[in-house]
Amino acid sequence: MSGKQVREATIQGRTATLKLIVKREKTETFFLSGFLPGKNYGKGNDEIVLLLTHTDGPNVTQENGGLGFLALIQYFSHIPQNERPRTLLFVLDPQHYMPGRHVVDWFELHPESSGKIVASMGIEHLGQLEYREKGNDFFPTGKVEITRLFVQDNDLLINLAIKAVNDQQLPRTFVHCPPRSGGRWEAMGSVALEREIPGFGFSTDMGAHWSINARIDKFDKELALKQIAVATQLTGTLMKADLKEITVKEGDKEGVSFGFEKPG
Repeated sequence: MSGKQVREATIQGRTATLKLIVKREKTETFFLSGFLPGKNYGKGNDEIVLLLTHTDGPNVTQENGGLGFLALIQYFSHIPQNERPRTLLFVLDPQHYMPGRHVVDWFELHPESSGKIVASMGIEHLGQLEYREKGNDFFPTGKVEITRLFVQDNDLLINLAIKAVNDQQLPRTFVHCPPRSGGRWEAMGSVALEREIPGFGFSTDMGAHWSINARIDKFDKELALKQIAVATQLTGTLMKADLKEITVKEGDKEGVSFGFEKPG
């Protein structure tokens, strides 16, 4: 109702004064992270696959990468530790909407772990339904949103991403390799580009995200399950693949915005 009144007032050219009352409090940014140990966990030759999502989205349609994390942890925890070639490191990033964005360099804070990261997977925006505007109405189209799967620049990684999408019958999916096709990284795939390591990034367009009514009814669990299945398959690839076979070409990072970087 208030939105309608504001819209009408704007059309009429009316003016208003807004007063924002705030309380400023100095706080520190903190990350939640945890390991699912591999066979060499705690040893000098341990290798880590970084799994990254964010924790400060405004609603369930945007902030649900943690659901993918729980599924991945559950799946891989059933494999004996001595049969997991690499350690999985789960990091929940609280800086997605933080003023200045990514002013805290997580890698600098944790050199003992970051130095062992050999691959990465970003997960966000699962189970999105497609919504469109028509006049003043916001309605579902009956389709799921397009899934965007970022892949680093390596033929094997690209082919495995396409295979995983087909294996899990994930609909409306765009496999994207920015170093080859141009454009921007997807789904926190910036970490792989910045560190020049093998990696994937999993995201979806967010039609319902922009609505104040983006509640659980805008979440498609069947789509989310298929997306998580693809992410699980690709995480398994990163966990066991020969690094020589999935090495990536050195890319041109000029002008690309990365996560976890310090402000210039």
